[in-house]
This record gives sequence, C-alpha cells and structure tokens, in this order.
Amino acid sequence: MSAAALFDTTMAIARRIREATGSDVHIGSPLRREMGTARIALTLVQIQPNAALRNTPVFRAPPAAPVTAPSAPIRAIPFDLQFLITCYRPPTPGGVAGPEPSELTTLGQIIGMLHADPIFTGSALSGQDVRLSPESYGPEELSRIWSLFPEEPYRTSIVYLASPVFIEAGDAFLYPPVQSREIAGGLAQSDAA
Repeated sequence: MSAAALFDTTMAIARRIREATGSDVHIGSPLRREMGTARIALTLVQIQPNAALRNTPVFRAPPAAPVTAPSAPIRAIPFDLQFLITCYRPPTPGGVAGPEPSELTTLGQIIGMLHADPIFTGSALSGQDVRLSPESYGPEELSRIWSLFPEEPYRTSIVYLASPVFIEAGDAFLYPPVQSREIAGGLAQSDAA
C-alpha cells in the first residue's frame, strides 16, 4: 500500500502474462509501432475509486514477529484499475503477419491463466491481495477505447478489472490536527479544551 501500488500491480500482471505465454509484454498504449518485439500490450485504461470499499478501515498486514496489540487503521483509498489486454500476431519473414489464430490462441492462454489464478498477492504488492476479473465490455465500449488510438486498427482484446488496489496517504499528505477554527460570526473557538 504505497504510492507505487499502481506500478506494482501493473508489473505483477505483466510478469504473470509473460510467464504464461512466453511472450514479451508491452506496458503502455496498444500502438504496434511502440511495442518493439512485444506481441502483447497491457494498457491501463481507467482508474477509479472503489466506492464499495471507500469507508472500510484498512489494516497493514501483521509483521512476522508476534503481535502484541491490534494495529491501527491505515489512511488508504481503494481503487479499481481496468486493463486492456491486446494480442498481436507474430511477424513473419518479409513483414507479413501470421495467421489470425495465433493471436486468439495467445489471448485464450491469458484468459485461462487469469481464470485459474485470479489473485495477485505477495511482497511485490506490499501485502495486498488484488483480484483480476474479466469485465463485460460490449462493442461500443471497446470502440470508444480504440478510438483513442485512431492510427491503430481495432484488435481483438479483453478488459480486466484489478481490485482493490490501495494507495496509502504518505506522511507528506498528513496535516496536523486543527487547533482552532473560525465560526461564521468571527468568534474563534479552541478545540484544545
């Protein structure tokens, strides 16, 4: 639960996809010209607060040492991340794309792997448990995403939701308690009493 939670979650997903497919994963836009030799693009397309968990207290995972007292809640906000996963055909000699089934087979491998093991956890995620689940995106919603990349033709792709991803408020964001406040009539009132 740190400022790096978005990055850590993205890297964990890319690592698992790479292990399942044996293919390089490009993190960023699904523009083919930016992907180099990678055949899979992992694009973070939306970040939004998780309304259902917003007011739920969050606690840090207990240390390895014996716990002597309950831990205090952490100031953290939960987010939902939506990732677009796109597969490309492997290039063949002469630059001609391979047959269509190769990208669909790769996409099928990714879907099967994420269905078999949808929970991401561990030290790479600062002790968080993040679940990946496929999102129901219709043709219109996918068209809106792909319209962000007008120079790239539409590719078969799927959207996955990673949730919850907690981002903790660091010490720099914590302010001292209010010592006094001003009331509408101009009278000051102390909270220290």
